Amino acid sequence: MRIRFIALASFTCLVALSGAQTWEKVVAPGLTYRMEVDPNLPRMIHALRWTPAAKVIVAKPELAGGTVFEAEAGGGRETLSQMVKRTGALGGINADFFPWTGDPLGLMVRDREVLSLPFPNRSAFAWGSGYGAGVSTARITLSGAVPAFRVNHLNAEVPIDQVGLFSPKSGMARAKTPNRHAILKVVSGDWKVGTPMEFEVESIAPESASAPIPAGRAVLTGTGNQLASLAGMRPGQRFKAQVDIDGLDWKKVDQAVAGGPALVSKGLVVAAVGAEGFGKEFFENRHPRTAVGVTADGDVWWVAIDGRQAWTVGATLDEMARVMQRLGCMEAINLDGGGSTTLNLFGVTLNRPSEGKEREIANAVLLYGEKGLKPPSGLKLALPASVKAGTTVRIQVMDAKNRPVSNAKILWSASGSGWIDQGGFLRGTAEGTVFVSAWVDGATIADGVKIEKP
Repeated sequence: MRIRFIALASFTCLVALSGAQTWEKVVAPGLTYRMEVDPNLPRMIHALRWTPAAKVIVAKPELAGGTVFEAEAGGGRETLSQMVKRTGALGGINADFFPWTGDPLGLMVRDREVLSLPFPNRSAFAWGSGYGAGVSTARITLSGAVPAFRVNHLNAEVPIDQVGLFSPKSGMARAKTPNRHAILKVVSGDWKVGTPMEFEVESIAPESASAPIPAGRAVLTGTGNQLASLAGMRPGQRFKAQVDIDGLDWKKVDQAVAGGPALVSKGLVVAAVGAEGFGKEFFENRHPRTAVGVTADGDVWWVAIDGRQAWTVGATLDEMARVMQRLGCMEAINLDGGGSTTLNLFGVTLNRPSEGKEREIANAVLLYGEKGLKPPSGLKLALPASVKAGTTVRIQVMDAKNRPVSNAKILWSASGSGWIDQGGFLRGTAEGTVFVSAWVDGATIADGVKIEKP
């Protein structure tokens, strides 16, 4: 089925006494974009409601740059817009926390292939034919002609005195020094959860803080007092390994991303200060937030709340949990937030990242489907020459015959000295320039408006 942008539902809901507004635009069968604006807090919420049962859109985790680590500047990180463009996805949202090295901090599984292990006592969200949410644990079991040692890490920088295993999706092995890298050939099996693999040692590489992984190979790395564990390994030696992850039903799920803490469980708010190792400030201060949750009927909400800006203050963790509960989520977890909070559709960043531009992130959840659009030509924005700060004006898109395009077909976004809602109303916030973008059936047009002093 070819996806067409369709306005099956597009409406504004005025909430009594509050002045809050909500817009929902169905952008494809089974995918709805929602924007909420509450001017009293103030707060802006952006969300995608995905209905897997429609069998048109699929959601999968994606690594920045396609591998965990990369040698280039910003190694292992890229913006969400770059990920959407590189993969041809319809859009997506940021996912897990990460260190500067760019490896996702917690669990990441794509098509049952394990890309990152769980972070201790942190929640993950998984989906497939069913759903799962909660804390999971992992173990890597070695057997055969290998010394007795424990593998603690997969596709993550190996700390001193430990052992780690790197798959081809890692891109390179990273480890503290002193270290030793055993280059491995995969004889049989794959990197999926619970699948036995057999390896053959090809060579022992010299010490290096980062070692590229040859095509089709893997690396086993020991550091510090674990050098002796690898000292006896010789080319031609074979052994077996298996990655198991407990706490999720891998017969029903095949994708997973992590974050934390849990927000909603069995329909009830569970966010509590100190849960999953997060501190009081993280819970009680308002920040930009990202979250994911699933409803009783199997719809999945991906939600981004903007914050740290004059027109949107963000949310406490309890407020984030109550937003997810209000949207009907029975289970929900928090994802990475702050400057990482980003939501993109059709190449358009619909929210306002708090740092004024997109942050490079380690991974995301991307939405895929055949676009099947023939972008219209001759579109133009009908913009005023200038707007005074603190005032509001209606913006329109005109077609090639100078007729207004229905707002139901437009996705609006803005950056700079103002913001725009999904009704097409532009607010100037400070002296400068606001840049307005409008997406219509696969075509994106943009222009600037001067914001003058009040």
